[in-house]
Amino acid sequence: HAESTITYDDYNEADFGVADGKLYDYTGKAADVIIPNGITEISVGAFSDCKHLKSIIIPDSVKKIRGVAFDACENLETVVLPNGIQEIFVGTFSGCTNLKNIKMPDSVQKIGEYAFAWCDNLENVSIPLGVTYIADDAFNGSEKLVLNVFKGSYAEKYAEANNIPFEHI
Repeated sequence: HAESTITYDDYNEADFGVADGKLYDYTGKAADVIIPNGITEISVGAFSDCKHLKSIIIPDSVKKIRGVAFDACENLETVVLPNGIQEIFVGTFSGCTNLKNIKMPDSVQKIGEYAFAWCDNLENVSIPLGVTYIADDAFNGSEKLVLNVFKGSYAEKYAEANNIPFEHI
């Protein structure tokens, strides 16, 4: 592709491995990717180790982003998460060393083990009020992190218990 952004119009079998609405592999070289609407799931490791990936926009049709889906995408800076996902699975964004900010949609309830671990430059994560579980090691090694939480929320208690700086939303 001549452009650096892949959109639905550019969608083709060569870039996206798709079966039954599940995106299981991405082999394109674009820096900025917009996942086609209609995809319902991003499978385990689908974008893992995509060094060229800088931004990803995930449509609301996606209801699940499986574990290590974006693991070690070290140049990934921007992620737009879809409304409707309920869980950030194990290692989903681990090792995304250039990721700086994440705003989770209100639908998120669980954040799994190592979901944002070793994100060296992660500074801000906004956690919705409805989150009822965050794995102890969800943010391992993300030393610059400040969580944005609701006063009295599970996320605030988690931040206090794990000595993670936080600010109230």
